[in-house]
Amino acid sequence: MSVDESTLSKATKCTYVLSGAIVGGLPNRALWKTKARYFIILSIDGDEVWRSGEMQTKGSHIVWDRVEDGFPFACGLASAVRVTLLKNHSSRPVEEVGVTALPLSSWLKATAAVPLTKEHGPKHNHLVGIKLNILYAGDDKLAVVKDDSIRQVIEQATTAVSELELSPGLAISAAVDPVTQLQNGLQDVSPSWKAFLDSVQWFVNAMDSVTEVHPYAKMAWSVLSGAYKVVKAQQDRDANVLDLVEKMRNVYSFLQEAQEVMNIAEAPGNDPLRESALRRLASQTVECAHFITTYSRNKRFFSRLIGESIGAARATVTKYSSSFDMIKQDFRDGSQLCLEIFSIRMLADVSRMVQDLDIRDIPYVNEAGFELGKRCLPGTRTALLDEIEEWVNADAPATPRIFLLMGRAGTGKSTLAHTIASRFHNTDQLGSTFCFSANEASTRTPASLFRNIARDLCKGRQAFKFALSQSIGDDSNACGTKDLEMQFEKFILGPAKRLVVNGTILVIVDALDESATAKDRAKLLWLLRHRLKELPPSFRFFITSREEMDIAEAFLPGTAEAVVKRMPTLEDDGQLSADILKYVRHSLSKDDSDELLPGLSDESCSILTDKSEGIFQWAVVACSYIKERRPGESLARRYNLLISRDDVTLDSLYRTILQQVLDPNSKEHDQDSAEQTAQALDYFKIIMGIILVAVEPLSMQSLNALASYAQSDDSFEVYGLVRPLGSLLSGVGEGTQPLRPLHSSFSDLLQDPKRGGVYYIGSDGHHERVLTASLRLLQRRLKFNMGEMESSYVSNSQLAISGSITDNLPASLVYACKHWGHHLFRSVEGFEQHNPEVGDLIRRLFMEKLLFWLEAASLGGVVPEVLDDLVRSMSRLKVMGDKLHTLAVETMQFITDYEPAITVSAAHVYMSALIWLPTTSQIAQIYRPMYPRLAQPILSSEAASSAVDALRSRQLAEVLSVALSPDGKRFVSGSSDNAVQFWDIASRAPVGLPLTGHSDWVHSVAFSPDGQHVVSGSADKTVRVWDARTGQLTLGPLTGHTYEVTAVAFSPDGRSILSGSLDGTVRMWDANNGEPVPGMVLSHPGRVHSAAFSRDGSRIAAGYEKNIRLWNAITAQPIGDPLTGHQSSVTSVAFSPNGKQIVSGSGDKTLRLWDVATQQAIFPPLEGHSSWINSVAFFPDGARVVSGSLDGTLRVWDARTGRGLGEPLMGHQQEVNAVVVSGDGRRIVSCSGSKSIQFWETEEDGAEDMPGERGEGERSVASRRVPPLSRENNNIRVWDAHAIGILLEDSSKIAESIGACDPGTPHAATDRPRLSLSPNSRHQLAQPYSPSSPASTGLGIMFDLDTGWVMGNGKDHILWVPPEQLRQLYTGQCEVVIPGPMVYIDLSRFVHGTRWTECRSSS
Repeated sequence: MSVDESTLSKATKCTYVLSGAIVGGLPNRALWKTKARYFIILSIDGDEVWRSGEMQTKGSHIVWDRVEDGFPFACGLASAVRVTLLKNHSSRPVEEVGVTALPLSSWLKATAAVPLTKEHGPKHNHLVGIKLNILYAGDDKLAVVKDDSIRQVIEQATTAVSELELSPGLAISAAVDPVTQLQNGLQDVSPSWKAFLDSVQWFVNAMDSVTEVHPYAKMAWSVLSGAYKVVKAQQDRDANVLDLVEKMRNVYSFLQEAQEVMNIAEAPGNDPLRESALRRLASQTVECAHFITTYSRNKRFFSRLIGESIGAARATVTKYSSSFDMIKQDFRDGSQLCLEIFSIRMLADVSRMVQDLDIRDIPYVNEAGFELGKRCLPGTRTALLDEIEEWVNADAPATPRIFLLMGRAGTGKSTLAHTIASRFHNTDQLGSTFCFSANEASTRTPASLFRNIARDLCKGRQAFKFALSQSIGDDSNACGTKDLEMQFEKFILGPAKRLVVNGTILVIVDALDESATAKDRAKLLWLLRHRLKELPPSFRFFITSREEMDIAEAFLPGTAEAVVKRMPTLEDDGQLSADILKYVRHSLSKDDSDELLPGLSDESCSILTDKSEGIFQWAVVACSYIKERRPGESLARRYNLLISRDDVTLDSLYRTILQQVLDPNSKEHDQDSAEQTAQALDYFKIIMGIILVAVEPLSMQSLNALASYAQSDDSFEVYGLVRPLGSLLSGVGEGTQPLRPLHSSFSDLLQDPKRGGVYYIGSDGHHERVLTASLRLLQRRLKFNMGEMESSYVSNSQLAISGSITDNLPASLVYACKHWGHHLFRSVEGFEQHNPEVGDLIRRLFMEKLLFWLEAASLGGVVPEVLDDLVRSMSRLKVMGDKLHTLAVETMQFITDYEPAITVSAAHVYMSALIWLPTTSQIAQIYRPMYPRLAQPILSSEAASSAVDALRSRQLAEVLSVALSPDGKRFVSGSSDNAVQFWDIASRAPVGLPLTGHSDWVHSVAFSPDGQHVVSGSADKTVRVWDARTGQLTLGPLTGHTYEVTAVAFSPDGRSILSGSLDGTVRMWDANNGEPVPGMVLSHPGRVHSAAFSRDGSRIAAGYEKNIRLWNAITAQPIGDPLTGHQSSVTSVAFSPNGKQIVSGSGDKTLRLWDVATQQAIFPPLEGHSSWINSVAFFPDGARVVSGSLDGTLRVWDARTGRGLGEPLMGHQQEVNAVVVSGDGRRIVSCSGSKSIQFWETEEDGAEDMPGERGEGERSVASRRVPPLSRENNNIRVWDAHAIGILLEDSSKIAESIGACDPGTPHAATDRPRLSLSPNSRHQLAQPYSPSSPASTGLGIMFDLDTGWVMGNGKDHILWVPPEQLRQLYTGQCEVVIPGPMVYIDLSRFVHGTRWTECRSSS
């Protein structure tokens, strides 16, 4: 790039920024090769000033453009800038790829790549070149150079990087000064924009009568006008953007000449495909206008766009341009090939997007979004809609985040919200819509709002999902939190601050007043009022609400953070009456015609409009009632009935309709009519009571089922009573559609005694009635194998595809399964005790139908909801007796512990979950005898009669520390169960019982040099010494520390013991008597996480917070100053075998190697781990170091070069707590928070390198994991860190590979595999496994350590084992596991697959 040298002296030092580099011409690597690893060194006038991070590639080019690659430096234009490209190798010295040196002025002028030449070593055949992006960081006049240089990089990306071709005589060409270029190009901006805006304005006018297109056309013109002002005011010309403007101008110019546009304008609706193309054109224009505005104004947006990929801005413009071409072609052809507009709404660093978060972990309320059927009639409420759209699209940073629309019930607030949602959904600007509803207040709560918004924002927005994952991090509990402030910070604010947003993102919150009572919504109101302003300006919240006092006071008119508007009245809005008239006439016209229905006239429509008095909901209900078809009634009669009333309020309208439905013969006064009316009114109150207290909307079918079980009266007829209420309820004409009051004002009337009058339904008895109906329904309908599952191998999701779940599990039964507990909780106190039937039904549910209930919940996919409502009802179940309460508590635990089996397959409620219950469980005692043909877990130690129960109920301990004996035959571990355990290396079996005595976690263990003793340090603040042969305590507890002991070690001569503590001290103890060594309390500010002796015993090193301190081990005097450099706590330190180096690991994710003599860091920080480093250790040769991290991996490093060796060692499921290396250096032992110990064997690296890449006599070191569940066996394959699989390749290997049976048994000749999970031949699987479908590559049985499933043929669910016990499971491949005990399973009576229903006793 270029800088005007006339403004700078060549001798003057100025500040520049190296913001990135591009290298091309590299040799491509073969597919089987590892990625080549390159880095750059920058030297100025002979001094090295910068070294880049390492970048890896198999391709011919590579780009350094990360934030950390940016480097500021100061020099003159004549300074020699030398660039060296180097290549890292695993086992030999760094290779020089090429070097070039030019004056800084030449680098600034270079517009193409500069060739690299090799100064040392053999020449290569590839011509490699490099281009630096150097920015001048001087005064404001030249500051614009930075932006323009980046744009030049974008413009040249494709040609200068991916197709980099150099010649030996490459010339350096000068570039035009960017400042001059900008000034010269300014006159080009206005004509292009003006011509384009004129075309768009013409398009807006032409589409005025086309309701499907006109709103988007107006929106496009509005946003484009703003974009033009930004670009012009910025005086920032960019060729890419102007090309896009020219493309849009050409498209709109084409439309001006197209006769089809005029045809559409004259006859809307006759050409729907072309109308759709025009709507998409307007929407795409809005999107592009937002992009141009943000592109021109927001430099962070621009730099982030570059960060996504080199040339991304140009590619984005190209995609926009292509989209316009396709839409234009669609219009020309009258087709609809292009279905979606192209948009780029949110940006993040997609090169690092690894979404670990499963957003399904965040609870979500379905059906709370917008509905197309609730939009405004086209052509109505236009002024208000325009005002709202203008606010949404305003790009000014000072635009208020909130638009609050308030008004009376029925004025059309929600309809406006649904209309706005629909429009901005079509322009890809809608982030989320959440509609509160008083009729669904139990699910649409304040706690649901931010969770729904977060999940909605993830849909189609990978950037937001990535940012949400980063915001939540490892805090999985945050997903389900009900704390509103935490939700806002974790789900909305945190992710939003990590993003750059193009244009605006709209969030709609409808009916805020229906979210909760004033008390329960206070926190939500406070957050909306005070915290939304912290969001980036691009986020907008449109909120509707009635004028409740607390809401009105929170958002007073004139509030800077919100636009507050009241719904206009007839006096305020002269168009309101015309809009209602338009709606009335549309509603009362024949389909696809302007002709009114028989008996109605234009005057009728005008009278109804006047009666509405500006309340849209009145007109909606009135028109709906008039149109209802009822035998013996004409439209004119119903119309006359409505207009004859003097009271024209909405409440009066509701009462009029109810009277006509429930008391059509009100003028007759005979006794029969009175009785019929009273009965109809009673039935109405029962039905509406059920509808209004239902946790979720019920369909007509579900309502009919519950109502029929609620009443013993056979004459009770739901359909006949509800269908005439179509003007008041939605869903009355469809059996499976949810029934809802069409408007909350109708619900309000029924629950207000003054407003409702005789139709007041009250609050008494409704929950009790639904509870009784639900329990009766469950008692009648629950049964074994409700889903009619033909095989236990099939998952619920597979079953759902066949449709059998829907056929056998009606929605009413699913509702009863989920919510009977809720209705029990809401029933009047003591109802379950005073109503014998209800109490008996609850007891029978737990004593007789429990597993059927859970099976139905599994099939219905509602297990979490069952658990939630069960928890809610516990206070009521507790008073029904200890036995029932115990069963209820066990049921909650049962669901919680075995949820993976219960939710995946309903059959495995019986097949898998039931078998793991302790024998002391009441559920096990009641139900297990009913299912005798199940698998039976047992333990390897038959002497322990209660061992099965202990295994089923215990949680295996986290292994915190390990140490190897000097002879390499044993190791010792310390764990979170406060125990010390010895293990045999060869068998990996525990030696003796755990050593107990500590009262808290054992953080550190170490062997004495002679291997006769072990020392342990604990969180209980003590140190203990154990006899390694007998396990007896020989010294201790040694007390003196005032906080947790984190590190212990023996001195090399075995005479002293070292201990470090979080109390900030390192203490020394006499190993013979346990007495403190006088004067050996070494203190330093901060907590001690690690301490170690040097090999000769002369020095002690300890990690204190961010520093390392060295002491003389004889005099206790500090040696030199602390070693500083880590940015977080030093967690682990170790001396090299020769005592000349120290390695340290830290919470800053790095290792450091230190020279003991100079007390200086030998290399820059060793980077590679992605999280806290917990443990480090030297290999015996001192040439390598191993580290274990919170990220779950181990890494091996070259202590001579500071470079990583090979790939990370992966296998642990959680953090690595400690690593040690055997005395011969051939084995690494590591322990983990996943309650396991792993063995790694080091071996020669068998991977091939490119010729010449490995020096003669050199070798690289790799590591392989010895599977923790078995010894090496050719029949076990470690597929990845999550699963151990057994591949059964042919029938001759089946018996050997899975221990199926002894030769000579009746089953030995079979050609089907029999799984064996016990060494006892009597426990083998009697029923051969027969896969549900032929395997494509051999018949396989796999053990998934993550989920616990034993899978057959890749998809058959054979058995589920709790994951922590699956790791202990006998598989026929191993004899012991660490830590024990081993789990065996007796499969001799186990029936499965198509025979699974035989598991239940016929009696």
